[in-house]
Amino acid sequence: MKKILLASIFSLAFINTQAQEIIPCATDQVHYQMKQANPLLAIEEERGNQEASKIAEALLANKSFAKQGTVRYIPVVFHVIHNGGSENITQAQIMDQMRILNEDFRKKSGTNGDKSTNPNATDMEFEFRLAQVDPNGIRHDGINRIQSTATENASDNVKALSRWNSAKYLNIWVVKSISLGGTSGGTVLGYAQFPSYMSFAPNNDGIVIRADYVGSIQSGNTSHMGRTLTHEVGHWVGLYHPFQDGCAGQSVSNCSSAGDRVCDTPPVAEANYGSVCDATLNSCTGDNPDLPDMINNYMDYLDGKCANTYTLGQKARAIAQMSLYRASIYSNANLAAAGVLPDGSYATVAQSNIKAPYSYGFEDANITSAGWRIQNLQNGVNGWKLDNVGYGGTKSIAFRNYNYTATTHTRDEFNSPLIDISALANPVLKVRLANARKNSGDVLEIGISGDFGRNETKIYSATPSLSMATTELVPTETSQWTTLIFDLTPYRNMTNARIRFELRNLRGNNTFIDDFSITSSTGLLDNLKQEMAFNVYPNPMEGYTYTQFELKQTQHIEINICEVTGRKVSTLQQGEMQAGMHSLAINRSDLKAGIYLINVTTQNGTFAHKLVVN
Repeated sequence: MKKILLASIFSLAFINTQAQEIIPCATDQVHYQMKQANPLLAIEEERGNQEASKIAEALLANKSFAKQGTVRYIPVVFHVIHNGGSENITQAQIMDQMRILNEDFRKKSGTNGDKSTNPNATDMEFEFRLAQVDPNGIRHDGINRIQSTATENASDNVKALSRWNSAKYLNIWVVKSISLGGTSGGTVLGYAQFPSYMSFAPNNDGIVIRADYVGSIQSGNTSHMGRTLTHEVGHWVGLYHPFQDGCAGQSVSNCSSAGDRVCDTPPVAEANYGSVCDATLNSCTGDNPDLPDMINNYMDYLDGKCANTYTLGQKARAIAQMSLYRASIYSNANLAAAGVLPDGSYATVAQSNIKAPYSYGFEDANITSAGWRIQNLQNGVNGWKLDNVGYGGTKSIAFRNYNYTATTHTRDEFNSPLIDISALANPVLKVRLANARKNSGDVLEIGISGDFGRNETKIYSATPSLSMATTELVPTETSQWTTLIFDLTPYRNMTNARIRFELRNLRGNNTFIDDFSITSSTGLLDNLKQEMAFNVYPNPMEGYTYTQFELKQTQHIEINICEVTGRKVSTLQQGEMQAGMHSLAINRSDLKAGIYLINVTTQNGTFAHKLVVN
């Protein structure tokens, strides 16, 4: 009788949810369908719930449980299923999502997860790490990209396209849209599998999520602020919605065996939607004491700015469920296999066998054989490719954008191989660039990373050329090329340096890049300094010091003060500056005694100037 009642409640709840324009989570529907298909799953779910309640009760009896200091690290892999559209999101957007996920689950100080005034809000002590090693033991960035039309109206069908062992990794499939049976009346944002599924459908285990609800930057939905995944991971670690079975589980005697099986989350009659964080909502009045709905709980449906709470009871249930079904995933042995140390830091990987000094002219017919990787994330055929125009040779890598009229602000990129630059005392990156504007100019960004892109420093971001061209640019003379030079001294300890080039399409002209090299050459940097007449005085610094320089033309300039490790301390200038002489003051009170680098980025490259602070 109870099963029939639960099914009826679910059906009514889902019909009500369908009426919404957005269906934030289809986990309940998937859960119901799976139990209908396999009745044994319902039996296992109930057994697991009873066992988890006992474990959670014992955990909550421990006064130090709220902050045990035992963090469980979870290796994560993103499978981006795309068809060359905006759903092929960037690594930066994925890293933004990882930041949000860890802030929410760890209740990190100064973040949204730390803003709750709820006394039960807690640090869940789960953290998530992009896998650094794939199931075959090969180093990896934790992101797989698979082109398939299945990205539209996706469901479990996308999981066979790319899947890592679910006992060892949290699999997250990113798709353009989701369509499950009976959900055509709304937009489904995501769904997940509960831990108890592991014995029945391990190949389906993980989370499916819409690309435009991953993270909060670029194409990420700003109202949900990346918390769709926080919600779905909550399901993945074993949590129900607070409106599970409506107002069930209202008393002390049944709060751990009915509803969401958590006693410190007040029962909720039905999902709360929208952006108004109304703390007075009280949809169930039979609980004692009668508490309002916990509208800021991550497991309800209000927008991301409202959500900021996991409770102590939810933490106990999640740990209990994970210990029953997924304990091996955060074991030290499994973490080591994924390239993660027991303390959550990444294991050191072997130095790249490609050593600087290094140069590459794009003359190979297949540049991937040399370790280069083209990722046309959102432009498909039109993006970066080898071109039969070169500076010194016969080829370059180019983005022919002159005749392209598709969507603007798409992002496409190519990456260098991993290069060990640690043997160079003064590493310098040099590339040849040919570029012109049409009606507008495309934006070229160049970044460097030593950890597969998890942390990347932008060393260049500009519309490279201020010249206009009413005809298509195809450089036939060396005078049509310019040289970009970048000081890599702050990154000279990188043994796996990756240089990433990204073009943001604003329907400009063509862009060509050739003659990539990383060498040790201070003369190139001296030329840039001399052109700007760049000087810092007095140096060493006692009180105020000034940077003085001259710009021959109006351009974007960025000047940062960095430690010798490359960590930015402060920004002196970021934005457009007019042609002419300039002087910028550096305040001694902002700096401790030591040696710093003043990193200067211009439209022609970067250089560093040493500053000594007494």
